[in-house]
Amino acid sequence: MTDTLLRSLREHLLDESEPLAGLLRKCLLLGAETGSEALRERARRELNGYGDEDEVPKYRKFHDVPISMDSMSGRTWRRGDIISRLNLPPEAREYVPEEFTFKQPIEELQHLAGQIKLSFTSPGLVVAQAIWNRKLGPFQSVDGLSYVMTGSAVMGILGQIRTKLGGRSRGPHRRHADVGTTQERPGRRRSEPPSRGHLQHDDPDNQRACRYRCRGKGQH
Repeated sequence: MTDTLLRSLREHLLDESEPLAGLLRKCLLLGAETGSEALRERARRELNGYGDEDEVPKYRKFHDVPISMDSMSGRTWRRGDIISRLNLPPEAREYVPEEFTFKQPIEELQHLAGQIKLSFTSPGLVVAQAIWNRKLGPFQSVDGLSYVMTGSAVMGILGQIRTKLGGRSRGPHRRHADVGTTQERPGRRRSEPPSRGHLQHDDPDNQRACRYRCRGKGQH
C-alpha cells in the first residue's frame, strides 16, 4: 500500500489542477503507513490550519503588508490610500506587527488565491485606528484600516506547500530502501600480505632466495 500511495502522490503532485487538500490527505495515510509522525502532523496542520501555539512555516508569513486607509479631513473624504506600518503613529505600531501570518486551512487559502484582490482587517489594526483618532484634531478621522494584497500572493503559499510535499513524499521511500543494504566502494582489492617466514615461490626472485638458503643448509 505504501508504494501505491507514493506513486499516486508523485503523479498528482505534477498536476497543478489537483487540489492540495486531497494530496495532504494522502500524506496522512502515507505517514500512518511509514510511521512518520512528522509527516502526519505537518499534513494535519496544513489541512486544518495552524493554532496560536503552533510554529507556522516561513512560507505562510508576509512582511510589511500594505495597509489601505479611509479617512476624512474637513469636507474631504479619501478612500483606499495605501500606507505602510511606518506611517502609523509610534504608539500604534506596537499593535501592528511587521509580519502577517496566514494560519487558515488549505481549502480556505485556495479560495483566497482565486480572488484578484484581498482586503482584511485584524484586532491590531482596530486598536491602531482608535489610537490614531485620539491624536487627530477636529473634523479629522481615520475611518478604516485594512491589509490589502493580491490573490497571487496566496497562490505562492500553495506553490510552496506543493513543493514541500514533493520533497517529503520521496523521503520515507529512500529510507526504507537503504535499510540493510551494504555497498562496497569500487576499487582494487588489496592482496593479503604474506605471513612472516613464508616466501611466495611463484616469484623468480623468491625462488632463487629459497635455493640459496636451502643449499646452505645442505638440503639441495
